[in-house]
Amino acid sequence: MPARGTGNIGAQLLRLLGQGYDWQQVQQALPELADPVVRKGLLAEAERLEQAWLASEILEHLPEMIFVKEAEHLRFVLLNRAAEEVLGFSRQEMLGKTDYDFFPADEASFFQEKDRQVLASGESMNIPQEQVLARGGLRRLATQKIPLVQPGQDAYLVGVSRDITDFVKAQEEVARSQELLRRLSAQLQQAQEDERQRLARELHDELGQVLTGVRIELAWLERRLPEQPLELGDHLDRAQALVRSALTTVRRVATALRPQILDDLGLQSAIDWLLQEVCGRAGLQVALSFGLQFRLAPELSTTIYRACQEAFTNIVRHSGASRASVRIYAEDPDWVVTEVADDGRGVQSPPEGSLGLVGLRERVQLHGGKLDLLSSPEEGTRLVFRLPLGSSQSSSLKS
Repeated sequence: MPARGTGNIGAQLLRLLGQGYDWQQVQQALPELADPVVRKGLLAEAERLEQAWLASEILEHLPEMIFVKEAEHLRFVLLNRAAEEVLGFSRQEMLGKTDYDFFPADEASFFQEKDRQVLASGESMNIPQEQVLARGGLRRLATQKIPLVQPGQDAYLVGVSRDITDFVKAQEEVARSQELLRRLSAQLQQAQEDERQRLARELHDELGQVLTGVRIELAWLERRLPEQPLELGDHLDRAQALVRSALTTVRRVATALRPQILDDLGLQSAIDWLLQEVCGRAGLQVALSFGLQFRLAPELSTTIYRACQEAFTNIVRHSGASRASVRIYAEDPDWVVTEVADDGRGVQSPPEGSLGLVGLRERVQLHGGKLDLLSSPEEGTRLVFRLPLGSSQSSSLKS
């Protein structure tokens, strides 16, 4: 008979049961089973085996890739099914081998460098994204590495990796789509500005000239009618008034579409005119500080002008402010900054359906800029938008 160790008896028990022995035959073949100490040991061993089986089954069915390396040489000693699926290598291929047996040298060096750091520090490490050239192609993983180090026992490195390849690809696709949308939006805004400029010129030059000619002709006719009846003179006066009103409307619409002063005299004059028009009619006291000593590229001047136009329209409509200011200056050699401030009630949250701030932020971002909003009921609202100068400045001209 074999020795009385419970492990040895357990192995014999399993073999006999596997051969079809019933319990009475087993008891006859293994009289040690009558010993309570042996039975207790067998039960403890059975519980340990059941727990090990349960842990193994859980490990196998986890969706995350699990791997374990021994600490000395960083050889693989355990991998689950998910690891096989992600990497494309079987356990039989990988067990007892290192990263250098499967992955490019730079990747293997990166993996083992992180492994050594974790084992040396005794602390876990999160790696939000790392790439691995698996058998099926490049994969992106989010990995947590955990040290298993106890004095007097073998040390191990445990890795838990989630395959985020599809997520990363989706993010990259979203980023590409957003970039395409930004480019399209920028092109649409530029096309809109070009069309506004064309319409403004046609209104100002062609329709304005026609109405001016009509006014001249009416004046000529009025001077040359001999002793015109009073009724005819009244009609001529009303016609002159209508022409003057039409000319005023044409100039106002043309300027609203695209202020010619922006193209002819530059940004400072255009902003000054804007403040007089928008803030003057509303009785809002406003101060302008313009600190640029160079001329800006047309598209940058347009962006700043339109942003100021939107900002002051919001101030007049919603803030209840009595005073406001705008400051435009260069920050370092690469940025132009515009600050618009008021002493109004502040912005708690944009009204539902309001696109003012959304449109302003989008316009600034389309030019590669950044917008900050500082607001409180006690101090009003301060808008700061920074736009990259790029190659737009020319030191020989003043904007």
